[in-house]
Amino acid sequence: MVLVAVVLIAVVVGAVLLVWNSSATSFHYERQYPTNETKYVRLALDDLKDTNVTVTFTDDPTLMYSIDVTLYVPGITYTFEYEERSDYLAVDLIATGRVESIDVVLGTGSSYEILVRNGVNIDATVAFGNNAVLGAREFIYTCTGSFHFSFDENVNFTDGGLLATVGIAGLAPDSLYLNIDIPDGMDGRIDFGPDPVTFTQLAGWHHEGFGIYATASWPFENPGLRIAVDCGSCLADLHD
Repeated sequence: MVLVAVVLIAVVVGAVLLVWNSSATSFHYERQYPTNETKYVRLALDDLKDTNVTVTFTDDPTLMYSIDVTLYVPGITYTFEYEERSDYLAVDLIATGRVESIDVVLGTGSSYEILVRNGVNIDATVAFGNNAVLGAREFIYTCTGSFHFSFDENVNFTDGGLLATVGIAGLAPDSLYLNIDIPDGMDGRIDFGPDPVTFTQLAGWHHEGFGIYATASWPFENPGLRIAVDCGSCLADLHD
């Protein structure tokens, strides 16, 4: 007999009903962006452990998110909530146990604030491209393990750039790979601080001292992309 657990999560404007098949290890969540909706989306992945994470964009203005979750073993090892708040739409996945993988695909109908926090031994890839809308939002990544972050010239920064924080004391990637390709009309600044960094390419960027690399002299007329880095070691491919 297959046991099914039903979990009811109350939210401000309604409820999310999760029907959990206790023998399953794969789950899919998908939502379209509401017609004429102007709120941005805050996506949070919290408290992960031993998890493979990918976050990418697809050039689809109707897609809010498509999320696939795979567990190591059956069981309720995370909670998933969607909530419409006064000024943004919140999507939260919080681990209560080990989750094997989380694959997230986001659309281009809105800008996103993306938070991947308090993760231990995470192997993650996050790629901004495919006309991702930036909108002066934040990207925060505070996890141990390995992290590949890419940002290419196919982004929409009409309404603002991106402020990224990668690592904080005690929750920083052991190894970090940056692949940054700044689009025309955008400037970039990366603060490596005292962290060791090796460059595979450094084209159009220059060293301003104190571990800071930039595509133009500070202050920028258009800051565009700003990244603050705390990591064990970093391999960086930077070009404008």
